[in-house]
Amino acid sequence: LDPNYAVAWAELGIQTASTQWRSNPEDAPAIMERAHEYAKKAVRLDPASAQSASLLGTILYARFDWIGGDEAHARALALLADRSTYSQHGNMLMRAGRLRAAESQFVAAEAVEPLGGRTTLFSWYVSLARGRPAEARRQLGG
Repeated sequence: LDPNYAVAWAELGIQTASTQWRSNPEDAPAIMERAHEYAKKAVRLDPASAQSASLLGTILYARFDWIGGDEAHARALALLADRSTYSQHGNMLMRAGRLRAAESQFVAAEAVEPLGGRTTLFSWYVSLARGRPAEARRQLGG
């Protein structure tokens, strides 16, 4: 409804990026380029939007620009260190195999807002990957 609403453009970028999994593999580069353009537009529209910076970081990571993704997440955290921003960064770090760094982001997310959702599942993955199955079981309430 508002063509200048930055977060809507960032979300459009993430949703566009997710369509690559349901598309022909040869279409993935064009899909990711379009997603990247949407996310960059979001950041241009509102450079102070932590959510836009964080989602741009996720798209950069998905494009294998891990340094750019990490920098975008750092900008997002400087703008707003909330549960969502910590969690998005932790998810990217986890997928990059940076398990200790990911774990610290999930701990920070839970410290900011103890009652939440996704970090428990991501923390479970990190615990399993670090060879701590008992801890993973506790995290899932078992």
